[in-house]
Amino acid sequence: MSVIICSTKIMYENGVCSTDVATSLKNIAAKQQHSVYMVSNHSKPTWFDAHFSGSSVKFLQELGRQKGTIISSIADAEASTIFDVIVLAYSKIDVQMGTNGNALIIGASWSNEDYVRNLGISSGTPSDFEKIVDTISSWDNLWWHHVDFCSYTVSSLSDLSGYNQSQPQSDFSARITKVVKNGGNKLNSLLAITARSLLKDNITNIEKTMWGIYPSSSSTNNDTDVLSEFSHRLRTATTRARHAKREEPLFIRHSASPKRSKGASTGRSIPNNQIETIHINPFYKKSLKDKNVILLDDCTTYGVSFGVAAALLLKGGAKSVKTIALGKFGNCLKGYDIDIHSDPFSPIPSTGYTFNGLISSPGRSYQANQNSLINIL
Repeated sequence: MSVIICSTKIMYENGVCSTDVATSLKNIAAKQQHSVYMVSNHSKPTWFDAHFSGSSVKFLQELGRQKGTIISSIADAEASTIFDVIVLAYSKIDVQMGTNGNALIIGASWSNEDYVRNLGISSGTPSDFEKIVDTISSWDNLWWHHVDFCSYTVSSLSDLSGYNQSQPQSDFSARITKVVKNGGNKLNSLLAITARSLLKDNITNIEKTMWGIYPSSSSTNNDTDVLSEFSHRLRTATTRARHAKREEPLFIRHSASPKRSKGASTGRSIPNNQIETIHINPFYKKSLKDKNVILLDDCTTYGVSFGVAAALLLKGGAKSVKTIALGKFGNCLKGYDIDIHSDPFSPIPSTGYTFNGLISSPGRSYQANQNSLINIL
């Protein structure tokens, strides 16, 4: 179930009360699993009944709605949770309401405020918003798999090992690349289901966060990797935290590494190639201290990238490391016990680390709806 909350201003496109917006909201409300509320600091507008009479779209007057308490009130009334609430934002006050209420915020691109149009997740048209809501509602808001390796955690959005076994890992990466580059509804839907899983995981309670991505095997180190923009947008959709500076990636790939999806000669579960080709951007030498880092990668099989990244970040002063993979392949995921002996903000020599072995942990799995992610990609 999804609970949609918006303001009366959402109805306006180019200063005119829009029948398209009204139609989409009524379509959403007509589905049994959805509820739609229009809230305002002011009394019900004269046009509300004309547009919504006979529908299940509800109006509520709430003074000081930007404080966000209306989010939990409506969630309680619907016997739902705040993680099921989506705020369709038209104004900065709508964003404040959603942020303070810990709801998922989707910006309306027909807003006249740049602040809203530039949100991490946005909807181009009212009908686009309908499609995004349908996709979100088919997701169960949990990770497919989560494992705590003590020094860092790994959360995987979805298990892709079974949906088409003839498809190699690199094919999924290509699909992710296509979705991220093309933008539009697919990207916004992928962002939305990832954001809901993070909100369900209480990301809003994590303080002093820093976000980043694990660089590609031949990264140009200018923050243009496929997942860079995705990470920037996901951060703004789930936290108020400052991202790593634009054009200053968290990690530097100082030399190309073999693509892990094609298999390295030293073995795909051995971290040496990764440790010796990557280091933390020295730009963050001071600001990384005591930060809770959230790191994204498109997919994981053995967990090498996350183990290497966690070892470097913790050596660099990070307080904790939470890693997220959009896709997980197979049952080979392991933790990596790596000690870094040299400066993690510079290239690590072969004598600058010790790989102590793999760590096994069963983690916990959820029955996420695979079809949602497959249809997006």
